[in-house]
Amino acid sequence: MKNCKAFGICLLYSATMAANPVSGAGAEPKKMVVAVPVADLRRQPAPGQNNRRQDMNQETQLLYGEKVIAYEEKGGWIRVEAIEQEQFKKTKKWGPYPGWIKKEFLREVAEFPRTNAVVAEGYAGVMSEPSPRAKVLVRVSLGTRLAASPDAGKFPQWIRVELAYGSQGWIDKRQVRLDDETQSADQIRNSIIEKAKFFLKAKAPYFWGGRSFYDETSESQRTSVDCSGLVHLAYGIGGVRVPRDAHEQFLKSEKIRANDLKTGDLIFLALRKNPKEVSHVMIYQGNGMVIEAASAESGVKESAFKDRLGVPLESIKGDTLETKSWIVTFGTYLKER
Repeated sequence: MKNCKAFGICLLYSATMAANPVSGAGAEPKKMVVAVPVADLRRQPAPGQNNRRQDMNQETQLLYGEKVIAYEEKGGWIRVEAIEQEQFKKTKKWGPYPGWIKKEFLREVAEFPRTNAVVAEGYAGVMSEPSPRAKVLVRVSLGTRLAASPDAGKFPQWIRVELAYGSQGWIDKRQVRLDDETQSADQIRNSIIEKAKFFLKAKAPYFWGGRSFYDETSESQRTSVDCSGLVHLAYGIGGVRVPRDAHEQFLKSEKIRANDLKTGDLIFLALRKNPKEVSHVMIYQGNGMVIEAASAESGVKESAFKDRLGVPLESIKGDTLETKSWIVTFGTYLKER
């Protein structure tokens, strides 16, 4: 790990995070968790370039503490299934996202931790003591799920959390959302937009296969989001589970008419030349505006629906818009909330 300083990582786990690794194709599957702030999941066991250009070997990213089932080791890589990211296309059935992660980024566990909180800020420090002046043990991305023990005793502003290498740390209560916090439907919808706009404010670039908050200081690990990674993180913080990729997000959404769109709902785009494959997703902000991780040229941006697709949203009478380039449909995960 060449630039751990950029992520504020305590390295005491670096020598032990791969204890008892999976040894070969016939080995017993093992439970493991990610022991670094962000780890790339690769289609094949090979690293990518340290840039954000389209890399078809880049599948997705896993965050600190994320759970995987490990199957085999090959040349310093572990073949895994990322059980917190649902997909269909890779295996032709609904299930965990498959791929390869560097062995040094994983740690074996006897049982998966029961997570009950999610990081709701860009990056949050897990501290050695309940104090902002304490040592930073690890710096975790927005969307990271944690096993937390809220304690209203001596330190009401702090929450104790379990760490991937077996010890504990503390995180500022204001930087997380606990799963048992009640949210109204409107609060969830507004939260989705608020978290998506964090990326806008950070001037986050587009990153194919990205699913992490943008850290411009990191030199060793690429960070940021693609279109569906933005959706996956923004929805997850609100407690709404969606599949990882755009086409699968389309498949599991409830289809709606354009005039039924509400804040936080999704707009799906399929190329006219490949109309059965959704290749892009945008989040509807309300008032005719959308936010999206658009492209390598523009990164995360917001724009008027009319400017983006050529027609006013209110002029669409049904559930589909056809433009010169796109087939556009609309979906929600929030109708019953």
